[in-house]
Amino acid sequence: MRSLWSAENIQGNGTRLEFEPYLQTADLTSSITDSLKSELTQDSFVEGFLINDQATATSFYLEINEDKNSFEVRQQIIEELTDVLDQYSGSYDFKLSGIPYYRNQYVNYLNREITFYITLSSVLIILLLWILFTEVLLASSSRMMIV
Repeated sequence: MRSLWSAENIQGNGTRLEFEPYLQTADLTSSITDSLKSELTQDSFVEGFLINDQATATSFYLEINEDKNSFEVRQQIIEELTDVLDQYSGSYDFKLSGIPYYRNQYVNYLNREITFYITLSSVLIILLLWILFTEVLLASSSRMMIV
């Protein structure tokens, strides 16, 4: 998972690069937050990927291993993520996105559509067969009476 909590500030120290996490504590004060916002929006590795340029929105990135990337695993991740995010939905606006998410949404949508149309088709076929059967019975019984 990649998020602001895993973002690191890269500093050059002579011939070496030093990596220091931006967020080191869960106790963020407003003064730290303001200075942190300016640092994050100036870092080209973070701004536009994990935080927007006004520092009013952030994102996190989940990667699913290819060997575990199945409908059931994705569905479980989406459900658990939604359960966690629902706790904060009154205070924040969340958007889910990404190919795995949309794949599952597409499959769920197709399953609902298939169920609806198979049910509708079955009812229409049964109704049509019933009408044809009663028409044939009425036509055959009216011929018998004429003879």
